Amino acid sequence: MCSREEKKRAPVHEAGHLIVALHYGINVVELNYTNRKPSIVSDLTNADRQHVGTFLAAGAAAEEFHLKTPYDVIFRKENVPGTFEEYIPKAQVVIESHLDRFKKLIYKITVETTKNEWDAGVADEAEKTIILSLDQIMQVWNT
Repeated sequence: MCSREEKKRAPVHEAGHLIVALHYGINVVELNYTNRKPSIVSDLTNADRQHVGTFLAAGAAAEEFHLKTPYDVIFRKENVPGTFEEYIPKAQVVIESHLDRFKKLIYKITVETTKNEWDAGVADEAEKTIILSLDQIMQVWNT
């Protein structure tokens, strides 16, 4: 089970990824709940490599921006030019430009994650549950 800090951090982290993905038109499939943690399912195949770098850094950027916590992650290269540190400010600018949507996504992810965690209290650790479908994500994005 996630610690209290992880339960607070994870929705912020995933909301950051979602905001950057939607801003740049990166294909998002869903936000699911696997191994008791939320995770975005996306297709980066046709995305611009610069945008992929910003997308990958967006979770850490969101934590630093919203929670004022330093990031501590390993950057998966994914054929992305530059360094992780170069993408953090870019992601934060995108997040700030969609601040209302970012906050709504944090709330929605927190509510749905809590509900799914309760429902899956005795579920297999590897079981996958959809937290937000693409339709639900787009409802937040379009309001």
